[in-house]
Amino acid sequence: MGMYRGLSWSRSQCLERRPAPLWAERDVLGAVLIAQTATARLSNLDPRASTRRLYASLLGEFKALLDSNPEREQALQTFLQEHPVLLCPTHVQMWPKLAFGATVTDFVFRDATHEYLLVELERSTLQLFRQDGHPSADLTHAQGQIVDWKRYLEDNLHTAQRELGLVGISTNPGGLLVIGRSHSLLPKDRRKLQTMMNESPKLRIVTYDDVYENAKAVFENLLGPIWDTGGATQIYYPST
Repeated sequence: MGMYRGLSWSRSQCLERRPAPLWAERDVLGAVLIAQTATARLSNLDPRASTRRLYASLLGEFKALLDSNPEREQALQTFLQEHPVLLCPTHVQMWPKLAFGATVTDFVFRDATHEYLLVELERSTLQLFRQDGHPSADLTHAQGQIVDWKRYLEDNLHTAQRELGLVGISTNPGGLLVIGRSHSLLPKDRRKLQTMMNESPKLRIVTYDDVYENAKAVFENLLGPIWDTGGATQIYYPST
């Protein structure tokens, strides 16, 4: 019994001499390793998981920027220049702040089919329609900007193609006007927007929320559902 009591005392003494933080650290590291192993196994089932997290984070940043109600258009211009896939997912080339004579575009995009898109950005805090239902001065002015760019192309097509590098651009490329937020639009305003676009088939007028939703749809079509752009939700698909 004495021998066992001595052995028992020695073990107890050894345990007492081990610093408690060391045991805690080992427990934490063990838990992390187990979690990482489980995550790695699940990720092997869905090789798109990391890409989905990347684009979910991008959408979250864009939404946070919009909800901050930036007063300066430049904040949105800078973010979209860094992430042009939000505006034009099919683009293969981009020209930011390209001068068309005395006016300057916010973006010019060319896609894989050599179609061009002229983009005018306005502030996200602007209203698209007045209380009487007519287009606001900001919306009308922005439309006029795109018209001016197309008029410049009509008068200077060869210059745009040769000196600006817009090879193959026509005098009537597509136009995209981004302005305001969707919550400012009533159902009747949406119908008016559609009528305005029907009258100018190569012009799209969208809000920044529309940009967000369109980009999210593109990402989900390619990668699978992105449920919560502000969290860490992951979707795993079984391998086939």
